[in-house]
Amino acid sequence: MVEHTEYVWQNYITKSKCPAKTLSIVAHSAGGRCTAALFKEHKKEFLDRVKSLVFTDAIYHDIFNYANKSDQAKLAEIGVHFKAFKKV
Repeated sequence: MVEHTEYVWQNYITKSKCPAKTLSIVAHSAGGRCTAALFKEHKKEFLDRVKSLVFTDAIYHDIFNYANKSDQAKLAEIGVHFKAFKKV
C-alpha cells in the first residue's frame, strides 16, 4: 500500500506533474501509515503543499517519528483525527 502511495505521489502529485499549489489529504485506517511515509520521504514538499490533513480512524502516529518539534506544531495546526465512537 505504501508503494502505491509513493507511485501516485511521484507520477501524479509532485509539483512537476500537478499544478495545484495546495493539497488536502483524507486518510482512513492504514492510509495514515501511507501519509506518514509520504511525510518521511517528501517532507519539504509535503509541508509546503499540504494545507489540511484529516485522519479518520487512522494509524497515524508514525508521522511523529519523522517530525521535529516545529514540524509537529505545523501538523497539529493543519491536522485533525476523527476516531470512531465506541458504542456503549
